[in-house]
Amino acid sequence: MTRVAQSLLFSLLLAAGSAAAADFPSKPVHLIVPFPPGGTIDVVTRLTGAKLRENWRAPIVVENRVGGNGAIAVDYVAKSAPDGHTLLFHSSLMVSTQQLQRTPYDVTRDLVAVAQTATINFALAASPRSGLSTLGEVIEFAKKNPGRLNYSSGGNGSGTHLYAELLKRAAKINLTHVPYKGDAPAVQAVVSGEVDLLFTTTGNLMPHVKSGKVRPLLVTGAKPLEGLPNVPAMDVVYPGVSID
Repeated sequence: MTRVAQSLLFSLLLAAGSAAAADFPSKPVHLIVPFPPGGTIDVVTRLTGAKLRENWRAPIVVENRVGGNGAIAVDYVAKSAPDGHTLLFHSSLMVSTQQLQRTPYDVTRDLVAVAQTATINFALAASPRSGLSTLGEVIEFAKKNPGRLNYSSGGNGSGTHLYAELLKRAAKINLTHVPYKGDAPAVQAVVSGEVDLLFTTTGNLMPHVKSGKVRPLLVTGAKPLEGLPNVPAMDVVYPGVSID
């Protein structure tokens, strides 16, 4: 698999014709985001919402319903009226939540994928304070010092958490997980040197790469990114680990 198709637009459109009706939307449309404001999915949601507001000429309300590793937002949409007026913006990695914890919903049963709104890569980065400059150095240090290196994530079960765990398994290393409440504080923890490493979206990472506050070590996908041409791609180093 090549890379994460991030920010799938989900909706409980079980009544297939409802959203296509001539009078749609007949009331404000609520876009539900499982993460705090400022993260990549939140930004994508707000950009998409602006276009929907322009095209539909209807009120668009963005709601951040945070908690339960995203499960609170998903459950809210799953239990909403199936009329197309409540839409969930989430990652394709949302299915991993069901594998990590018990949920009151089934993604494949209770939700219908409507559109993919963005494809976003993740990247592994290190704090300069860690003294690590390459993926090879991370692997070497982690194997000699199991559990000494730590990494931040946007929360248990998040995409940032899952990718770090996939790397741990592929590289056969032990890293200590430090979960935060959202991507923004997780990124700041690495920028400040509070933790050593993190996986996050390249959108979150690039401003800090350009300012020299973090060091990019690895990108998800099959090939290096245009903006990070010298950073190795995960599927080259560990084939098949990236997630579509």
